[in-house]
Amino acid sequence: MREALVIILMLYAIATWGQKTTRRGIKPIEPIEQPKKKQIDANLFDTISCPDSSVVALRGYDKPLRSRRETFFAINNSPDRIGRISFTICYYDMNGRMLHRQSRNIAADIPPGETRQINFKSWDLQNIFYYSGSAQPKTENASPYTIKIEIDTIFNYCPKPINP
Repeated sequence: MREALVIILMLYAIATWGQKTTRRGIKPIEPIEQPKKKQIDANLFDTISCPDSSVVALRGYDKPLRSRRETFFAINNSPDRIGRISFTICYYDMNGRMLHRQSRNIAADIPPGETRQINFKSWDLQNIFYYSGSAQPKTENASPYTIKIEIDTIFNYCPKPINP
């Protein structure tokens, strides 16, 4: 019994023995210079708030079932180059009840008279909805929806004037 007690005390002493935690020869790491974030110059854009619907036409919206992206085509009918588009998109079920609404501000470099595909992350995180104009899925557990997109602001790209 006495021998067991001695062994337990020795094990306890070994377990609680202090460790030297200081290390020699350690040098601080020089901080790594982080690249500077690219600043967007405010002079590059000319804002058109509440633009006429004829300035930019939106066509071909698509979001199939289980897609994590939504896409549509933006057609620039203006004489100016577009740099960004701000729009609000409303999602409705087939009975006209609103499911979701979100506003986006997306970079879209669209020269005059040209078309570009715009895509962005889908609002449908559970992948259970599909756009009614997309291909109908084979599963019955999916819900169709419709949309309404309104353009809020167009940011025309204006290169900086060259100073002589």
